[in-house]
Amino acid sequence: MKAISPRPAIPASLASQLLTSSLAADEVTSVANYLAELMQGLHGGQWRVSINHDSCFVCIARDFK
Repeated sequence: MKAISPRPAIPASLASQLLTSSLAADEVTSVANYLAELMQGLHGGQWRVSINHDSCFVCIARDFK
């Protein structure tokens, strides 16, 4: 049976970039949620946030029911 070699460690520069990207994504979510709260306070209703990082799309819209 062949031994499986361990995965190489992620270079520090890439690990830092991944961490920064994750923090930036969290920041985008926080800001979008805050804007939805402001819109709710201004216009009433329930607001929803949709974020798609693959298509670079952020939507903050009122749910009409």
